[in-house]
Amino acid sequence: MAYEQSVINAINQTATDGRVRLAMTVGAGLESTWTSDIVNSIGATGPFQIYLKVHPGVTSAQAKDPLFAARWILGDYQAGVRKVSDATWQNDPKSAAALAAYYAEKPEGMYPSARVDQVWKAAVSHGWISGGTATGGLGAAVGAAAGGTGTGDSSGGTASGTVVLMAARRAILPARRSSCLAQLAHRPPIAMPAVSAPHFAHG
Repeated sequence: MAYEQSVINAINQTATDGRVRLAMTVGAGLESTWTSDIVNSIGATGPFQIYLKVHPGVTSAQAKDPLFAARWILGDYQAGVRKVSDATWQNDPKSAAALAAYYAEKPEGMYPSARVDQVWKAAVSHGWISGGTATGGLGAAVGAAAGGTGTGDSSGGTASGTVVLMAARRAILPARRSSCLAQLAHRPPIAMPAVSAPHFAHG
């Protein structure tokens, strides 16, 4: 799985809260595989796939700039993190981070649990999360997310992704918007086989 260290660096520089940092790291992996110059077929752009038609004040260059994009979407992730229960963060940081990303990115449906597992394993393989311990640029993000010190188990959930799927069922209804404006702001994700659900626009 390809990635750019600049995306991780931007997240670490922007997000000071451990839960937000972890959610943004997982979210960028789910949205773009931590790639800054990716553009999907309808123009959603950059590591957080900003839909430029809905946000004309954001240029393509800005959306592709990891630091700009991270700062631009920070508030959405902060809000998303607050919607996830402390119990989920404490018991299953992987599922909690994916659910917070879901709230922030506003896809029509939850990311598939297999995709979440793939992104989490990639983060582990790159050393951002090592075994059950957060390392490197993420610092103690996983431990902080779990309410610990960064040395506890953060493997997150079961192989079946049960927590992710149960949380998704609870989350899908409030995340869907009924207004015409929301429908016009509909934003599909980047074209990758593992992510097939369309998105609502940020904001």
